[in-house]
Order: sequence, then structure tokens, then C-alpha cells
Amino acid sequence: MFTLLAQSLNYKDQLKQLTVLLFCGQNYSAMIRRFFSSVFPPIQADKTQVAAASGSLLFGLIAVLLASAFMQTEPWRDALPKDADRIFKVNKWIEKPGEERLPSIKTPGLMAPALATGMPEVEAAARIMIWPEAVTLGNMGRNFTTNRWSFADPAFLQVFKPEFIQGNAATALNKPGQIVLTEAAARKLFGSVHIVGQSLMGLGGKIYTVSGVVKNPTPQSAVQFDLLASWASTEKNSGFHDFRFMNNWIGQTVETYLLLRNADQQATAESRLGNVIQKVTPGQPGQYAFFLQPVIQPGQKSGTVGTSSLGKFSSHLLAPLSGTMLMSVIPAS
Repeated sequence: MFTLLAQSLNYKDQLKQLTVLLFCGQNYSAMIRRFFSSVFPPIQADKTQVAAASGSLLFGLIAVLLASAFMQTEPWRDALPKDADRIFKVNKWIEKPGEERLPSIKTPGLMAPALATGMPEVEAAARIMIWPEAVTLGNMGRNFTTNRWSFADPAFLQVFKPEFIQGNAATALNKPGQIVLTEAAARKLFGSVHIVGQSLMGLGGKIYTVSGVVKNPTPQSAVQFDLLASWASTEKNSGFHDFRFMNNWIGQTVETYLLLRNADQQATAESRLGNVIQKVTPGQPGQYAFFLQPVIQPGQKSGTVGTSSLGKFSSHLLAPLSGTMLMSVIPAS
């Protein structure tokens, strides 16, 4: 469509100039007036052919402008948890001699407690492990299969502060066998959200007791889950599971999040991170390089998963990408 318009007007250079100006942030109204005033005489020559192409071009420009305005206002921020600017995800580079350095979001299960006690910048350190296989939950003939069965510690509720519909955040994940359901999961299994104290069959056929119901995570949430089973259920002698791979310094299966006391402490905390870890893992020097990624700026450092496909990352990407796409369909002179 853009090619047809450029050829019919014999005005490819000017159209390219419009594209460059548009995506370089110049004044839109003055720019568009200059553009259409310069192409008005050729348009008179073939009104029918040009009208259809011009209408399509105008529609496309309006769509891009609306999308850009949406990204600039960033309404997704309203859906982020309180103190989101203080939440950081612990990521790492895997560094092996002679091999390409690779990013990873997985950390050891014992990292969060060590950082909580060893770093004064940390107000709380949370860990969550999303089970790698589908799990079917059951309740009196009702079944629900999820790919987001998650184990989380009590600090997870402190860091992300999901809104409780029923239950107490201070005690909901303290004991083995406790489970917090999202509103959607609760309705699928029980047909209600007022179910604290009721039981369900979970991972491995174990019977869990519902300790809380929370609102569904928004699409912008850094962590997506259908339920949160207590981390205590994974520990030895819990009476539920004995998942030692989740509770040591060797296994790399857990996601770790830090709530810093101040948002501007990222650099300080990051510089201390390696020393704290090295003290408890002296046998693994140089294998991993850990760093902190703000959850409100996904992809800024390693390209790993963060908060959302929206936000600053996408808004910065939108304009140049759209401009490149538009330029690609205009043939060279």
C-alpha cells in the first residue's frame, strides 16, 4: 500500500522524510501539514487512485500515534504491586571457560534466606518455584489441571503483596500443607472464594488445606501463578515432600526476588551480592555472575523475563520498530 502511494505520487523521498520525522519525535501537526501541502498538486492528477491509498496510510498513522500515546501514558503501572520500584529479580550470567556467556533467571533455593540475613539493603527476600510439569488438583469430583503450580515462602506475600479475598497474609504460607489459591482457581475447584479451611488434593496426591484466596495476578505481574503452596511443604520431615533439590546451593530451579529498603540501592546491593554468595558457596568461584533486574524494566540487562511485555521496554521499542517497518515497504529511489 505504501509502495503504491509513493509510486503514484512520484514522491518516495518526501514520504521517507515524513517517516523519519514522525519517529524522531518532531511536531506532528506542522510536519503533516508540510507533507500534504507538498503532495497536494500531484494528488489532483489522480484523485481516485490516490484517495484509497491515502486513506489507508492515514489510518495506519492514526493507529501508530494511538499506540504510541498508550505506551507513553503506561497505564500498566497502575497494576503493579505497591513498592514495585523497590522489587528486583536476582538473575545470573553462566560463565564457563571457552563457552558463550548465557543469562539465566534460575537461582539456588537457599539464596533468598542468605541474602535476607547477609545484605542490610534487603528488606525481604522471596523465593518461588514453578513446578515444571502440569499438576491436577482435585476436590470432591471437581478437577483442575494447571501448569502454574508454585511453591512460595512467606516472604513472597510480603514482597508482592497479593490482595487477599479471604485469609491472612501473615500466616497463609507458614506451615507445611498450606495452599493459597487465586480467585479463578478457587471458583474452578470449589465454586466459591470463601473456602479457607477446606481441603484439596494437590501435587503427588498430597492433601493440602486452603489457607487463603487472593485476586488473580494481573497480566503485568512479574510472576504468574494459579496457586501458592507453602515452601515448608518441600522441606525434609515436612510430612509432604522432601525436595532437596529445592533446598540446597547446588540446584538452580528457583526464582529469587528482593525488596530493597530504597529503590536507589540497586548498585550498592548488586556490588555486595557476589561477596555474600561467595561466603556460603566457596567451592564455585567464577561460575555464576549474579545481578539485579528491576521488575518494572523487563529485559533491560539480560533479555530475561521480567514484569510485562509492556512498559518502558516496549514503549522504547515501538517507535523505531514501527519506523523501520514503514521504511522497509518504500522502495529506494
